Amino acid sequence: MTTSSPVPGPAPESTGGPASAPPKHGRAIALGFLLGMVLCLVVVGAFFLGTRTSDEPAAARSATTSTARTTTAPPTSTTPDPLAGMAVGECAALQSPGAPGTPARPVARPEKVPCEALGSIYRLVQYGPCTDPQVSVQQTQRDSTGSLVYHYCFAFDWQAGTCYDVADWAEPMKVDCGTPESIMVTAVFNEITRVQNCPMDANGATARTWDKRNLTVCMRGSDGPGN
Repeated sequence: MTTSSPVPGPAPESTGGPASAPPKHGRAIALGFLLGMVLCLVVVGAFFLGTRTSDEPAAARSATTSTARTTTAPPTSTTPDPLAGMAVGECAALQSPGAPGTPARPVARPEKVPCEALGSIYRLVQYGPCTDPQVSVQQTQRDSTGSLVYHYCFAFDWQAGTCYDVADWAEPMKVDCGTPESIMVTAVFNEITRVQNCPMDANGATARTWDKRNLTVCMRGSDGPGN
């Protein structure tokens, strides 16, 4: 007699029991991945934020600490120019006499002086350009920028009643009338004229003329006009 053995069938399905929990090490991996992503985002954000905040204060420091360069004009002397503002007809001391009979010397600092003073060798006759034939000295001054302040035209200050040292007729000097060899001027003509038109004294008169300057200077009869 044959007996049949039962054939094993598939295992019966579960009908509703609680699901089994995943392993703990899987949750740890997922949480670590999430934290890694968050940390990466934080680092990247901090990098860009740090770049902006490091640039802006640098620009601010540059604006507050940089100093603008200022160009200052060269310093000018606080001492007023004694020749500034001279009027035509006024006199100036541009030279000083040396020993009697020696040439005049330029003064270190020309200055305006009264025409009756012995040092007033020159009289201002016009402002430049100088066209007066009697002009002997030109004096110019410029400011620190190079602009012209004045251009003066001076002629010898010949005055009637004044004595001169004429050892050098090209550079006459006013002197005291008691100075030996001095001459006294009795008249000045801004033209060429004959000596007969000069004032006469007991000794007559003498005169000297300058054709180019169109000038005649009359002297006492005892004075020699020189050559």
